[in-house]
Amino acid sequence: MSIAVCVVVWGDFWDRFGGQFIEQMEKLNTEPDEVIVSSPVPLNLPKHWHEIVQPHHKWNNWNDTMFAANSDWVMPVGMDDIWFPDALDGLTDVDEDVKIISNPWMQDGQVWAATEEAFNQILHVSHNPMVGGSLIR
Repeated sequence: MSIAVCVVVWGDFWDRFGGQFIEQMEKLNTEPDEVIVSSPVPLNLPKHWHEIVQPHHKWNNWNDTMFAANSDWVMPVGMDDIWFPDALDGLTDVDEDVKIISNPWMQDGQVWAATEEAFNQILHVSHNPMVGGSLIR
């Protein structure tokens, strides 16, 4: 099954996370069939990626990236997400009647609970510590 990774860029997110995002996409064991990026300014993207240049309107931009996809599955993601090489491995090996997949990107049996200190520091970290995502058919 094909997967489109969809991302919306605004503010300084491309400058802060764009290089990391490209590098992580290139290191995936299972490459997405499409990477669709919405940005208010033209970006220097890999040649095979699709770019939508438009004024930033957060939710409209998310919709536009997902509707531009030709893949079976769309996966809206944050520019600052941390991707492990096996992030897309086997994700779409599901029955035909499955319409959405929620992926916590945790090891089986792993438990995570926020501490008060972690909660208070969440706006000051250099990356998104809440790894996970959803795929939508």
